[in-house]
Formats: sequence, structure tokens, C-alpha cells
Amino acid sequence: MFFFRPHWTGGCFETGYVLKGSLKWDGGISSNCPKGPPRGGVWFSVKVVVRRSSASIYLDGEHVQSFKTHFAAKGHGGVIVSNGYKSIIHFRYYHLKTTLALPFIDESCLATRNMGTYYVLHGNDGKWPGNGFCRALLPAIVNSDNYEVSAELYNQIGWKGVNSGHLGLMYNVIDSNNFDFVYFR
Repeated sequence: MFFFRPHWTGGCFETGYVLKGSLKWDGGISSNCPKGPPRGGVWFSVKVVVRRSSASIYLDGEHVQSFKTHFAAKGHGGVIVSNGYKSIIHFRYYHLKTTLALPFIDESCLATRNMGTYYVLHGNDGKWPGNGFCRALLPAIVNSDNYEVSAELYNQIGWKGVNSGHLGLMYNVIDSNNFDFVYFR
């Protein structure tokens, strides 16, 4: 569950979950939206993309935040509004549909997104080096002692800006926790 707060610029949205009818906030996130909170009195679009154990929130087509979910993915959803504040809302164009699964298995990532012509890995989870790498592993295996792994990489942001990432490739992968790697700093 997540909800927006049009009245509060200090925290545009909040996440949580409901367990046995009770609101739960542990592990939840409250943060700003890149372009501010949605405005009251106008229609705005909201989308949540769920991929296994992570969800990504979009407001009017802009990515707001990605986070780990409390419950396992299940293609079932709805609309919410808080009780107790005399709230009345409208909604329209509600859709629930399956999306294509990513061809990669992601591990230790805050989120992994398919942007059509490229993928985005959010390695914002934990601390370096203790939490290792956020990784995307293609399940296909080439059965050969002679092979090539290649990709074009783009460092969007790192701990000190665009020139401070640790991005690279993994190879000789036994499984998602056992592999050789090279990364660039």
C-alpha cells in the first residue's frame, strides 16, 4: 500500500501495509516527489509496477520511488483513501494488467526497471562493500569455455555524483551469489 499527501510538501507519499485489518508502517518509506505532491482538484495518473519483491511508483509518468514490498507479488490491486478526514475521491481508467517479466534475475537491488531500449538497476540498498552488488543475471547459459559478455554501461549517479559509481560485469557465474566480476570506478 502507498498513498499520496497532496497537502504536505514535506513528504509527498508514504508506503506501508495492512495486516489483519491493521495499518503497519515498519519498513515503510515517506519521501518527497520529484515534482512535488499531486494537486487536489485535478486528475493525476498513478502507476505501481511490481516485479517480484519490489515496487516502483510513478506519478504522472515520472518515476517517484522504488522500494521492497512486504507481501509477495500477487496480481491483485485496488484504490484507497484514508478514513477520518472527510475524504471523497474519484478515480477512472483503472487498469490491472500483467507486464513482461524482465529477462534478468535481479538480486540485492532496490529496483530493476525495463525502459524499453535499456534497463535501470537501483543499487541503493544497504552499504558498500558489506551488501555487495545489485546484480542482474540473464538466466540463459552459453555452454562453452570460450565466450564473451558485453554491455554498454551508463553511470547515472553514484555516491558522489555521476563520476562515482561502481559498475561492471559479472562472468563465470555459478549462481547469483558466486561469480567473477570486473567493475569500474
